[in-house]
Amino acid sequence: MDEAGVTGYEATLWFALMAPAGLPQNIATRLNKETVDILNSAEMKETLAQQGFVPDPGTPDALTAQIRGDIVKWRDVIAKAGIKPE
Repeated sequence: MDEAGVTGYEATLWFALMAPAGLPQNIATRLNKETVDILNSAEMKETLAQQGFVPDPGTPDALTAQIRGDIVKWRDVIAKAGIKPE
């Protein structure tokens, strides 16, 4: 996008495993560990790579930070573009 004259452009597609609010911490921790283990396996990395994906597993706190950052970024884009819901 820099070459097209749009500097600072960043838009990424990501997927995450979500759980209901109030999920007990021990269950959230186990789900995260099992998911990270699967995503880090050679078989899963190969399968995802064949589909054009690069797994980047992380922690629940990192996901929360990602979501909060995206909300701020896209809220500003929406406001500057004058986008309104129909």
